[in-house]
Amino acid sequence: MAITFQKEKLADCFDESRELQQQHFQEIAQNKDVLGGVNPDREMYMKLDALGLIHVLTARDDGKLVGYFVAFVRKHMHYQHIMCGSDDLFYLAPSHRRGMTGLRFIDAAIGMMRAAGAQHISIRDKFLSRDIGPLLERRGFKAIEIVYTACFPAASDGGG
Repeated sequence: MAITFQKEKLADCFDESRELQQQHFQEIAQNKDVLGGVNPDREMYMKLDALGLIHVLTARDDGKLVGYFVAFVRKHMHYQHIMCGSDDLFYLAPSHRRGMTGLRFIDAAIGMMRAAGAQHISIRDKFLSRDIGPLLERRGFKAIEIVYTACFPAASDGGG
């Protein structure tokens, strides 16, 4: 197994990632009954890709896509003098999460964001039962907030 990491344009790997997106959803999505399934806004993603705001790192095993790390790199909305990198989503197929692969993947993603100018990087640990906090802490990250979410069914269109 020769895992490689490389920066790619989202437009070049979006369709290829659909199967992994489904696996990702099945593994970590909460509130599947409301979310229904993976349904990314392809048009918006492509616009952001064309603007250079989305950065994609892929993990490939002998050319086959086995992981992705999608990040935004832009001026921070509150501190516009700081370039900020933040994850949108990332996933590495369970079959490839052994040895140092996950850590190497995170290192490559951090490198990708740094190369794009990010000075402040945020990576969310989205599924606490599969805690990646210790992995991030090894790279100098600190947990600074907890995000609470709720998911509600669509409001009925009953008027009034």
